[in-house]
Amino acid sequence: MTNVTEGGADRQTVYNALELQMLTYDDYINIPVEPNGEPLVPLADSPYMVTTQMRAEMLPVTGTTVYVRQTVADMLGEASVRLAADVPGTKLRVGYGYRALDIQKANFARQQDRLRGTVPSVQLDAAAHRYVAKPEAAGHPAGAAVDVFMLRDGTPVDCGADIWDFTAETYTFSPFIARQARDNRLRLRAAMMAVGFAPFDGEWWHYSYGDKEWARYYDRPAALYEQIEFSTNTTPKV
Repeated sequence: MTNVTEGGADRQTVYNALELQMLTYDDYINIPVEPNGEPLVPLADSPYMVTTQMRAEMLPVTGTTVYVRQTVADMLGEASVRLAADVPGTKLRVGYGYRALDIQKANFARQQDRLRGTVPSVQLDAAAHRYVAKPEAAGHPAGAAVDVFMLRDGTPVDCGADIWDFTAETYTFSPFIARQARDNRLRLRAAMMAVGFAPFDGEWWHYSYGDKEWARYYDRPAALYEQIEFSTNTTPKV
């Protein structure tokens, strides 16, 4: 890994340019939501997909099961088949889907506290959103977003940086990772977008369908899914 590209640009300059191409809080916070009433459903393993929950924060809420909206579940199945057809032995690993709204609110509040005083108060929400999505705009609490990567013969495929390794090297189009790792990211991206997911290119593993970010990415008039309070021990409430 080097600090300059072949054209001579330094690392920070390149990452600043990549950030300018990513959707931000202001791009989609005001997009309306027209809920379609679609349910959250549990994901199950298949011949081409592994779905066990990977984040401990959700274990008290849904156990080891990953929940997403029905259409998201169907699209994940389609994407997994595409990946397996592209490279035999490949499986889609879904590590995270629905996130409890209370967890999203707490995570966002921590980022606000961390940044308070470092930016003008009117910019605090937007600044915190760069690290943790504001609950009203977040895809995970709507069951719309997923964090995914690929397995090949049971082993994680190299994508240049680990999932949830929140550094600039996780930007999908980082030129400072090995060529094969970047090709792997793009293979995942192509399969997910082919079935209708919107990428967030600040995190190579994050994709969504039906949330505000998806609506802005594909120029739709409204999001399809609202944020929802859900656990396997309660009746869903909106």
